[in-house]
Amino acid sequence: MIADKTATIESLRNEICKEGPGRLFSDTEYSNFFNGTHYSRIAARLLAKKIIGETLPELRDFRKLTILSGDFGQPILVPDTEYHEMIRNSGIRAIRLSLSHSRNYARAVVHFEYA
Repeated sequence: MIADKTATIESLRNEICKEGPGRLFSDTEYSNFFNGTHYSRIAARLLAKKIIGETLPELRDFRKLTILSGDFGQPILVPDTEYHEMIRNSGIRAIRLSLSHSRNYARAVVHFEYA
């Protein structure tokens, strides 16, 4: 299954400011948030987490889902141990992400691969 979302950077920035980045991002992402990562990159990560949370409602604590950059810049989802087990138990073999952004918009595409 493939799901995608697009939103304005401004609306996501407002949501991040309202909720507080410490409630939406893991400790690793939180530290990156204050080390110069542009809002558009953070916004795209938040969109991906929203898609995952809507598809798998039991995964609503976004702090337990970390999105890192791979060797070639590709986004990699790293759930904590508890969420990793929940994902596997739901029949999902892999979750692949595609994140993009422009000056005003962020977009996330999430591909759920089922076993």
